[in-house]
Amino acid sequence: MKKKKFDIGTFLLDISLIFIVIAVIIIVIIIFPDIYPEILADSFRMGLNELITIIPIFLVATFLAGLVDIWVDKELVVRLFKKTGLLGGLFFISILGVITPGPIFAMFPVVLVLARKGVESHFLIAFIAGQTMMGPMRLPLELYYLGVNFLIIRAILSIVMGVISGLLTLPVSKWLNEDLKKQKALSYSEKEKS
Repeated sequence: MKKKKFDIGTFLLDISLIFIVIAVIIIVIIIFPDIYPEILADSFRMGLNELITIIPIFLVATFLAGLVDIWVDKELVVRLFKKTGLLGGLFFISILGVITPGPIFAMFPVVLVLARKGVESHFLIAFIAGQTMMGPMRLPLELYYLGVNFLIIRAILSIVMGVISGLLTLPVSKWLNEDLKKQKALSYSEKEKS
Protein backbone atom coordinates (compact mmCIF):
# COMPACT_ATOMS: atom_id res chain seq x y z
CA MET A 1 0.00 0.00 0.00
CA LYS A 2 1.44 3.36 -1.04
CA LYS A 3 1.41 6.24 1.35
CA LYS A 4 -0.30 9.35 0.06
CA LYS A 5 2.15 12.21 -0.30
CA PHE A 6 1.37 15.49 1.38
CA ASP A 7 0.38 17.96 -1.32
CA ILE A 8 1.33 21.47 -0.23
CA GLY A 9 -0.59 23.03 -3.14
CA THR A 10 -3.91 21.48 -2.12
CA PHE A 11 -3.26 22.36 1.51
CA LEU A 12 -2.54 26.01 0.65
CA LEU A 13 -5.65 26.17 -1.52
CA ASP A 14 -7.79 24.85 1.33
CA ILE A 15 -6.26 27.32 3.80
CA SER A 16 -6.69 30.18 1.30
CA LEU A 17 -10.38 29.39 0.90
CA ILE A 18 -10.87 29.41 4.67
CA PHE A 19 -9.16 32.81 4.93
CA ILE A 20 -11.27 34.18 2.06
CA VAL A 21 -14.48 33.12 3.81
CA ILE A 22 -13.29 34.68 7.09
CA ALA A 23 -12.31 37.89 5.25
CA VAL A 24 -15.75 38.12 3.61
CA ILE A 25 -17.44 37.70 7.01
CA ILE A 26 -15.25 40.43 8.52
CA ILE A 27 -16.00 42.79 5.62
CA VAL A 28 -19.75 42.16 6.00
CA ILE A 29 -19.49 42.91 9.74
CA ILE A 30 -17.64 46.18 9.04
CA ILE A 31 -20.02 47.33 6.28
CA PHE A 32 -23.27 46.24 7.97
CA PRO A 33 -22.65 46.35 11.75
CA ASP A 34 -26.32 46.86 12.66
CA ILE A 35 -27.87 44.09 10.58
CA TYR A 36 -25.07 41.54 10.77
CA PRO A 37 -26.41 39.68 13.85
CA GLU A 38 -29.76 39.24 12.10
CA ILE A 39 -28.10 38.04 8.88
CA LEU A 40 -25.87 35.68 10.84
CA ALA A 41 -28.83 34.23 12.76
CA ASP A 42 -30.87 33.75 9.56
CA SER A 43 -27.90 32.19 7.75
CA PHE A 44 -27.18 29.87 10.65
CA ARG A 45 -30.83 28.81 10.90
CA MET A 46 -31.10 28.17 7.14
CA GLY A 47 -27.80 26.29 7.08
CA LEU A 48 -28.82 24.15 10.05
CA ASN A 49 -32.19 23.32 8.43
CA GLU A 50 -30.43 22.28 5.21
CA LEU A 51 -27.93 20.18 7.15
CA ILE A 52 -30.72 18.43 9.06
CA THR A 53 -32.43 17.68 5.74
CA ILE A 54 -29.31 16.51 3.92
CA ILE A 55 -27.59 14.32 6.51
CA PRO A 56 -30.20 11.51 6.67
CA ILE A 57 -30.41 11.33 2.87
CA PHE A 58 -26.63 11.26 2.54
CA LEU A 59 -26.31 8.57 5.25
CA VAL A 60 -28.86 6.35 3.51
CA ALA A 61 -27.12 6.87 0.15
CA THR A 62 -23.73 6.06 1.68
CA PHE A 63 -25.19 2.93 3.32
CA LEU A 64 -26.70 1.79 0.02
CA ALA A 65 -23.43 2.50 -1.78
CA GLY A 66 -21.70 0.35 0.84
CA LEU A 67 -24.13 -2.49 0.17
CA VAL A 68 -23.54 -2.21 -3.57
CA ASP A 69 -19.79 -2.17 -2.93
CA ILE A 70 -19.99 -5.36 -0.86
CA TRP A 71 -22.53 -7.33 -2.88
CA VAL A 72 -21.79 -6.40 -6.50
CA ASP A 73 -18.84 -8.24 -7.98
CA LYS A 74 -16.38 -6.08 -9.93
CA GLU A 75 -15.91 -8.71 -12.65
CA LEU A 76 -19.68 -8.90 -13.12
CA VAL A 77 -19.90 -5.15 -13.67
CA VAL A 78 -16.98 -5.14 -16.13
CA ARG A 79 -18.45 -8.13 -18.02
CA LEU A 80 -21.89 -6.48 -18.16
CA PHE A 81 -20.53 -3.33 -19.78
CA LYS A 82 -18.25 -5.23 -22.18
CA LYS A 83 -21.15 -7.47 -23.21
CA THR A 84 -23.62 -4.65 -23.85
CA GLY A 85 -21.15 -2.57 -25.83
CA LEU A 86 -20.79 1.20 -25.79
CA LEU A 87 -24.28 2.30 -26.88
CA GLY A 88 -26.05 -0.49 -25.00
CA GLY A 89 -24.05 0.28 -21.86
CA LEU A 90 -24.75 4.01 -22.13
CA PHE A 91 -28.43 3.32 -22.71
CA PHE A 92 -28.58 0.92 -19.74
CA ILE A 93 -26.75 3.20 -17.31
CA SER A 94 -28.77 6.25 -18.42
CA ILE A 95 -31.99 4.34 -17.66
CA LEU A 96 -30.49 3.29 -14.33
CA GLY A 97 -29.77 6.96 -13.60
CA VAL A 98 -33.29 8.00 -14.57
CA ILE A 99 -34.94 5.43 -12.28
CA THR A 100 -32.60 6.00 -9.31
CA PRO A 101 -34.39 8.02 -6.62
CA GLY A 102 -32.83 10.78 -4.57
CA PRO A 103 -31.09 14.11 -4.98
CA ILE A 104 -27.91 14.33 -7.01
CA PHE A 105 -25.62 14.83 -4.01
CA ALA A 106 -26.77 11.46 -2.71
CA MET A 107 -25.70 9.81 -5.96
CA PHE A 108 -22.01 10.60 -5.61
CA PRO A 109 -21.31 7.74 -3.15
CA VAL A 110 -23.03 5.39 -5.61
CA VAL A 111 -20.99 6.79 -8.52
CA LEU A 112 -17.81 6.33 -6.46
CA VAL A 113 -18.66 2.67 -5.89
CA LEU A 114 -19.39 2.20 -9.60
CA ALA A 115 -16.00 3.76 -10.39
CA ARG A 116 -14.34 1.39 -7.90
CA LYS A 117 -16.06 -1.51 -9.64
CA GLY A 118 -14.41 -0.53 -12.91
CA VAL A 119 -17.20 1.44 -14.60
CA GLU A 120 -15.54 3.91 -16.97
CA SER A 121 -16.04 7.66 -16.74
CA HIS A 122 -18.27 8.03 -19.82
CA PHE A 123 -20.74 5.59 -18.24
CA LEU A 124 -20.56 7.43 -14.91
CA ILE A 125 -21.34 10.74 -16.61
CA ALA A 126 -24.28 9.15 -18.47
CA PHE A 127 -25.61 7.89 -15.11
CA ILE A 128 -25.28 11.33 -13.49
CA ALA A 129 -26.87 13.03 -16.52
CA GLY A 130 -29.85 10.66 -16.49
CA GLN A 131 -30.32 11.00 -12.74
CA THR A 132 -30.01 14.77 -12.82
CA MET A 133 -32.57 15.23 -15.57
CA MET A 134 -35.19 12.90 -14.16
CA GLY A 135 -35.93 11.02 -10.98
CA PRO A 136 -38.80 8.93 -9.69
CA MET A 137 -39.41 11.28 -6.76
CA ARG A 138 -40.64 13.97 -9.16
CA LEU A 139 -43.02 11.69 -11.08
CA PRO A 140 -46.23 12.19 -9.05
CA LEU A 141 -46.04 15.98 -9.24
CA GLU A 142 -45.05 15.93 -12.88
CA LEU A 143 -47.95 13.63 -13.75
CA TYR A 144 -50.38 15.80 -11.83
CA TYR A 145 -49.24 19.17 -13.21
CA LEU A 146 -47.98 18.34 -16.70
CA GLY A 147 -49.60 15.04 -17.73
CA VAL A 148 -48.52 11.65 -19.05
CA ASN A 149 -47.40 12.80 -22.51
CA PHE A 150 -45.05 15.40 -21.06
CA LEU A 151 -43.62 12.81 -18.65
CA ILE A 152 -43.01 10.23 -21.39
CA ILE A 153 -41.30 12.74 -23.70
CA ARG A 154 -39.12 14.02 -20.86
CA ALA A 155 -38.18 10.47 -19.81
CA ILE A 156 -37.14 9.60 -23.37
CA LEU A 157 -35.16 12.83 -23.72
CA SER A 158 -33.48 12.28 -20.34
CA ILE A 159 -32.26 8.85 -21.46
CA VAL A 160 -31.12 10.20 -24.82
CA MET A 161 -29.27 13.09 -23.12
CA GLY A 162 -27.56 10.60 -20.80
CA VAL A 163 -26.35 8.63 -23.83
CA ILE A 164 -25.23 11.83 -25.58
CA SER A 165 -23.38 12.98 -22.43
CA GLY A 166 -21.55 9.67 -22.31
CA LEU A 167 -20.66 9.88 -26.00
CA LEU A 168 -19.42 13.46 -25.63
CA THR A 169 -17.18 12.30 -22.78
CA LEU A 170 -15.49 9.61 -24.89
CA PRO A 171 -12.66 11.85 -26.20
CA VAL A 172 -11.53 12.60 -22.63
CA SER A 173 -12.64 9.32 -21.06
CA LYS A 174 -9.16 7.82 -20.88
CA TRP A 175 -7.83 10.92 -19.13
CA LEU A 176 -10.82 11.01 -16.73
CA ASN A 177 -10.39 7.31 -15.91
CA GLU A 178 -6.73 7.90 -15.04
CA ASP A 179 -7.67 10.96 -12.99
CA LEU A 180 -10.31 8.98 -11.09
CA LYS A 181 -7.72 6.34 -10.24
CA LYS A 182 -5.43 9.04 -8.84
CA GLN A 183 -8.11 10.44 -6.55
CA LYS A 184 -7.73 9.46 -2.94
CA ALA A 185 -11.33 8.27 -2.94
CA LEU A 186 -10.36 5.41 -5.25
CA SER A 187 -7.33 4.44 -3.19
CA TYR A 188 -9.72 1.98 -1.51
CA SER A 189 -9.48 -0.25 -4.58
CA GLU A 190 -5.69 -0.26 -4.22
CA LYS A 191 -6.07 -1.55 -0.65
CA GLU A 192 -8.23 -4.40 -2.00
CA LYS A 193 -5.46 -5.51 -4.35
CA SER A 194 -2.78 -5.71 -1.64
